Amino acid sequence: MTKYKKFPGFNPRKEDLCNVLSIPLFVTDIEGKLLYANRSFFSLFKISSLDGIYNETLFGKNNSIAIFNVYEKLYESNYKSLKIDYKDKIIEITFHRDLKYIIGTIRDITSEEKTANLIKNYNVYLNLIKSAISTYFDENDPKTAFARIMNDIMYYVDLSYAQTFLFQNEKLVLFHTLGDCPKELKPKKEFLIGEDTPGTAFQLKKIVFVKDPVADTRFNKISGREPISFIDIPILYKDKEIGVIELIARRQLTPVRNVIWDFFPQLIMIIGNLIEKMLDTKNP
Repeated sequence: MTKYKKFPGFNPRKEDLCNVLSIPLFVTDIEGKLLYANRSFFSLFKISSLDGIYNETLFGKNNSIAIFNVYEKLYESNYKSLKIDYKDKIIEITFHRDLKYIIGTIRDITSEEKTANLIKNYNVYLNLIKSAISTYFDENDPKTAFARIMNDIMYYVDLSYAQTFLFQNEKLVLFHTLGDCPKELKPKKEFLIGEDTPGTAFQLKKIVFVKDPVADTRFNKISGREPISFIDIPILYKDKEIGVIELIARRQLTPVRNVIWDFFPQLIMIIGNLIEKMLDTKNP
């Protein structure tokens, strides 16, 4: 049976009311030790007792430091809110100072944040498409236009590294790189079709999104580093695959995946056209 910590001086009627609330509610002392929590709080954190539980126990060290910073600000204002990542959720905690105790309520804002990020990402990619189209019409030299568009991609999407491979003699051959190559990645100058992720994207003729590249033989896992995500996008020109662009970021790219699928095909058509013009210039 779930055990509820009795909060000293807490009116039983108030406790009954708090326990029927769907919003998780908790009380701590100024040291962050939990003194009381309602049923919704116990359910959220999947705990059965508050014995020995502190903010750091539940929220982790970094979030606990942020919470204590809020506690200090509560001497200037009665209410303060804080957004933190908790496992696969984004939660907003609103703190209220009551004499020597701190009362907190928790709201799950994961869906709200995802919607906000999605809108932000759509705007980013719209700007990227606009820049690419402007570059395409402004630049006479296809090589310069290609370089500008790749720079825009790096800037707008906040990438660490990008590389472009072109299909030559039944292989994908490295054509262009931009940014700093991650230490985890063993660079390769060419691939067989179907080999590693770029070759797979080319073979499947579709965007391949990977948020955990450990399956790719080119990557060495280095402990203590941030996760790496990458997306491989076939370059199409006149309904024919001519290569692959690989975009690499030292962060999770999951929130922008759908946006990439929506907008990159338009961008790839421009890039494919520029590459064809560059190849035509090299081989008149």
